[in-house]
Amino acid sequence: MRALELKLVVVGRRTVAEGIVGFSLAHADGTCLPAYGPGSHIEVRVEGVGLRHYSLTGDDPARYDIAVAIDQNGRGGSRAIDRLWQMGREIEVSAPRNNFPLGKAREALLIVGGIGITPILSIRRALADAGCLTRTHYAARSRRHLAFADELSTDAMGTVAFHVDSESRLDIPAIIAAAPQGADIYVCGPTGMLEAVETALEARWDLTLFTERFSAAPPRSGEAFEVTLASDGRRFRVDESSTILGVLRAHGCNPDTSCEGGVCGTCRTAVIAGEILHQDYFLSDMEKAEGRSIVICVSRAKPGSNLILDL
Repeated sequence: MRALELKLVVVGRRTVAEGIVGFSLAHADGTCLPAYGPGSHIEVRVEGVGLRHYSLTGDDPARYDIAVAIDQNGRGGSRAIDRLWQMGREIEVSAPRNNFPLGKAREALLIVGGIGITPILSIRRALADAGCLTRTHYAARSRRHLAFADELSTDAMGTVAFHVDSESRLDIPAIIAAAPQGADIYVCGPTGMLEAVETALEARWDLTLFTERFSAAPPRSGEAFEVTLASDGRRFRVDESSTILGVLRAHGCNPDTSCEGGVCGTCRTAVIAGEILHQDYFLSDMEKAEGRSIVICVSRAKPGSNLILDL
């Protein structure tokens, strides 16, 4: 289990929407934290659960603000945070990281679903500071589930349209068709939303897409193969419907994980030998082509190959 860089304390807690709690984390003495760019996130260690990733929503140099959707049917991370993170509690936190870069167009559309608003908040601020004209389309189940709705309605950083199921559902094909020529498109939301945007963009080659996923499709099955651990030579079979991560856990290995859907990269592992069938959303095309690392929660060996992992 790798250590994270920072020890922070909970200095603020508030409800930002139904089922979504905002937390502020800071040094106990209030000193400034490592700086970060728009769209950045941090890892936090949740006691008894493991690592989780959360986007940074604020702009205070002495505080990291995040928002957590409390999922009663999830794997337990958000429920543990809701229960344990009271004022003054010490939290192990990583330095900020960024997988959501900014484009350079003068106009932008931001399409958001649910808790996907969290990285978009800082991106909107940065785009406004750069003089970019923005329009945000924010979809949620109901107005009670719109996080930061008051701030978005009044911050003068571009126009905002709220889409809730009972009033005006999000019409992605129409939004993309009406996008300004050459605009940048930022999307953060569930897999279905991203797929709908990608389909609509097939008719708009002038638009540039920037995405961040907070969920992914289940890992796809494939042919059985073997993984060997370089440190001790142990060899395990990964059958057609299993994952490398699941097999390692079954044999007492507990690598750091978070999303377990190929999105966050926490379980990225170096590969010493073997051909990889990449099924993640984290590694770049170049990293996948190099074949030196694998996201073990979803990716597999190519048919006919086995893997030796640097574990």
